[in-house]
Amino acid sequence: MYSPVLSLLNILNTELGLKGNYHIDNYLFNKKLQDFKMNKYSKYRKEKEKKSLEASNAVLKKQNEELIAEQRKKREIIRNKKKTDRIQYEERHKEIEREKQEVRKKQHELEIKEQKIHVTPENMDCRNEMDYYLNKMKREFRLSFHPSYMTKIFNQYTFLFRKLVEGKTVAIVGPANSIIGSGKGKTIDKFDVVIRLNKALPLPFNLSDDIGTKTTIIYNSLNVSDYPGQNVLDTKLYKKYGVKFVCCPYPYNSVFVNDINNYIRKYNFDIPFRCVNMKEYYNFRGKIKTRPYTGTSAIMDILNFGIKALYITGIDFYNTPYYSQYRDISKRRLKGLRSNGIHNAYPQMEYLLFKSLTDGRVMLDERLEKLLYNNYFTFYNKLTKINRNSSLFNHTTSLVTQNFVKYLLSYDHKILILLPNIRLYNFEQYNINDYDLVFMFKDYNIVNQVDDEKIILVGNKQFASNRINIRSDHYSRENIVHYNKMFMRHVNKLLRILDIKQLTMKTLFLMSMLMISKCVDIIGYKENYMMNKVGYKEVMLINFFKKKGRYNFI
Repeated sequence: MYSPVLSLLNILNTELGLKGNYHIDNYLFNKKLQDFKMNKYSKYRKEKEKKSLEASNAVLKKQNEELIAEQRKKREIIRNKKKTDRIQYEERHKEIEREKQEVRKKQHELEIKEQKIHVTPENMDCRNEMDYYLNKMKREFRLSFHPSYMTKIFNQYTFLFRKLVEGKTVAIVGPANSIIGSGKGKTIDKFDVVIRLNKALPLPFNLSDDIGTKTTIIYNSLNVSDYPGQNVLDTKLYKKYGVKFVCCPYPYNSVFVNDINNYIRKYNFDIPFRCVNMKEYYNFRGKIKTRPYTGTSAIMDILNFGIKALYITGIDFYNTPYYSQYRDISKRRLKGLRSNGIHNAYPQMEYLLFKSLTDGRVMLDERLEKLLYNNYFTFYNKLTKINRNSSLFNHTTSLVTQNFVKYLLSYDHKILILLPNIRLYNFEQYNINDYDLVFMFKDYNIVNQVDDEKIILVGNKQFASNRINIRSDHYSRENIVHYNKMFMRHVNKLLRILDIKQLTMKTLFLMSMLMISKCVDIIGYKENYMMNKVGYKEVMLINFFKKKGRYNFI
């Protein structure tokens, strides 16, 4: 029989998860019914809370966006205000600067009238941008002789000077009497830039075959007190001879600062003018430990620029007097100029000797070369007179070394020397097998490219090697060849001529090879490396032999 109560109970049983028959306990039924109602209410409450939270978040988000928009507007207002203030400040600053410049111009005009500084339209008509800049400085600012101000002007003129001489061939022509009869006038005029010293102008017409006619740059100490009336400083005369630059061989803060200021006051950069760099000058003076002559300072200065070549003539460090048209000088005065409390010729000669042997750009005339290389020529002539067969190597008891010495001294060999500072990965490019003998300071692995019999070690301390080893000490071994004691004593006596106390093994060996071969090929010669290892005097000796054509650096 169907009953609606029972059907309702069945529905509640399924909803509340009750199992069993339809006859359930009333307590349990009420409890399940209460839990069901509570679950329905909690779901409704959560949904309501969620909706209210979303609504509040939307309100807060809208408020934040409005606040950010207000802040942006405030920032834009502040930025625009600052911008307008800055523009107004700059405009006011420009007005003040214009007023100051007008005041400076008026003061400058008054100063020109008072000091009688001639500023002509020719000076204002600038030939290039550099002159325009310098004339602008003179117009807008007071002509002050403060070192910082003058340094700025000299730096600008040095930039212009660099453009004039960079990549050019240069000749420095001195006033020594040794230039008379040289007949180098036409050769001098072929150089791109010709430098003359002190009161070289006007040039004597009758000496044009010896000293030339061209003048590009004048190095003048501007000293008018030592020889009153002789050092003519006239820019009109300079322009007549085509002078493009006037240089002072001493810096602005030297003893000639008053002479420099007087020259500038009188001629007001009518011809471009500069002084040598202060730092370079004092570094150079510290090395030679004396004040350089005008010519020596000019050589030092011009070599600091990127010139192509430098030919030096008419300079002999007062070993001969001036030519008569330049200045008359007594023998006593001439001797005093070579060495006194201010100048000393010897270290300056040593400097020029070093530069001529180590700087490939420097060329000397014949008379200056004889003067500077005199000791080297004497050393070389005496060295070549030594009998190599009797005094070069010791007589040894070993047949191997005896045969090697006989073969070495028998005739001129084609010799290759490998210095120890090289890193060679491919020896085939040097055609090593074409040489009769290969001398190595380091045991390179070149057996595949050259016969093992041709390889000779020099000064090698690895006694495990069976190759012949040339050494300067007297360590006894079958494969070691020593230099003769008499030869070493003779060489040490000759070294006194060059003021060298003792040679290193590298230089001694290179020098001894000249007695065996007319020309020696050398791989790995690096001047800076050798300078640190053997000293500058030995480097000068090696470069002298190279100049004589006895060494070929590969």
